[in-house]
Amino acid sequence: KTTTDGDAHVIAILINDSSVTSINIPTRVFNRRTNSTTSYPVTTITSHAFGEISQQNPSVTIKSVTLPNTITTLQQYAFVGLDYLETIIIPSKVTELPKGAFSGCSRLKEITLPAGLLKVYNDVFYNCSSLEKLTIPAGVTDFGNTVFKNCTSLKTVAFLGDCPTTTSSANVFVGCTSYQYTTYLAGKTGWSGSWWGYPCQMVGSEAVSENESEEVSEEASEKVSEEVTEPTTQTIETESDDETVEMPTEEETE
Repeated sequence: KTTTDGDAHVIAILINDSSVTSINIPTRVFNRRTNSTTSYPVTTITSHAFGEISQQNPSVTIKSVTLPNTITTLQQYAFVGLDYLETIIIPSKVTELPKGAFSGCSRLKEITLPAGLLKVYNDVFYNCSSLEKLTIPAGVTDFGNTVFKNCTSLKTVAFLGDCPTTTSSANVFVGCTSYQYTTYLAGKTGWSGSWWGYPCQMVGSEAVSENESEEVSEEASEKVSEEVTEPTTQTIETESDDETVEMPTEEETE
């Protein structure tokens, strides 16, 4: 949908071709119903935006999603329904991971978080049972309840910043039957010998760890780019007047 602020929100992605395994969200879209030549920057992935895919065609297996750097906001349960999602990179302008953003993404193995991330809300990775490890950027100060609930393959989480604030009932690792330890950087504050029932280990220097994080991000970006096939045209519903906004094919965006 297009908004009065002059941007576009992804509210529903529909796929009929069961051979499609990756989605490439473009930077800008056009309103084809009005034949307007004006393009709108895609800034938001709304709640359950991908939910229609599995409901409409259960045989579709989306393994990767590429998001443009224009994205600033992810809404609650944004990626619910992507049961086959394996890898994703969160754009640099996103500062919050909302409640249940990746809930039920049971095949998610690799996710790269932006350096500017500040908050991680409740149940973000609920039932992400294939996720084995994750790096949390230095700017994250607030960590929600049961963030990793039932992440049964999760073994370790590396924090690049100070120990984030949590509530007394956060139970961050509840149901994480394979979890082993949490790591944090030397010189960071708030950490102790354990965090939410599991050992903490101090590692390396900030400079080394941040460089390693950048290398991982670049490698992940290249990997996703290589895996993305030529995108098919997707339809995005509008807010109130039944108009449609179509995401242009690769040729149309050049």
